[in-house]
Amino acid sequence: MSYQTPIFENGLFGKANRFVCNGWTESSQTVLQNSEGIEWAQRQVVQGSVPDRWLAKLTAATAIATDRWTYSFQPLGIVGASPASLLAGTWGVGSGAVNLRELRNDGVNVDGSPKPTGATIGPVGSTYTNAWSLGNLAGYVEMHLSYQNNGSVLYWFSEPNPVRCPS
Repeated sequence: MSYQTPIFENGLFGKANRFVCNGWTESSQTVLQNSEGIEWAQRQVVQGSVPDRWLAKLTAATAIATDRWTYSFQPLGIVGASPASLLAGTWGVGSGAVNLRELRNDGVNVDGSPKPTGATIGPVGSTYTNAWSLGNLAGYVEMHLSYQNNGSVLYWFSEPNPVRCPS
């Protein structure tokens, strides 16, 4: 075995000329010299990987327009047949999630359909007691993660809003 760097003058059989062969040698040297950094980067990718969807519990809503809200959420765990429970830790916890079905809510229409006369619309998971609750929501959704054109994260889900018609 030789520890010298080979310098190819004629290349190998086939189409690999000396420039290609020397490029292979230089590339392998670069990988060997930076192997520690490459391994570190690979570990960071694995540790930082996040699934693009998971179960979540909506915890609070903030009004952004008529019949539209952004939502805070926590990851939801389901263990066997037992009730759902919130998972500990910070993974999957977030805010600013949007409900795609609310994109067409404009005060007159709800999810693309005319809003009944006198009806009020609440955030997903909200209950009505003289007004729609914005905290302590009971909505369970499949949360999705997407990236916007500017690289920022967008959390979203698609669930119908509760509607309360006048009695």
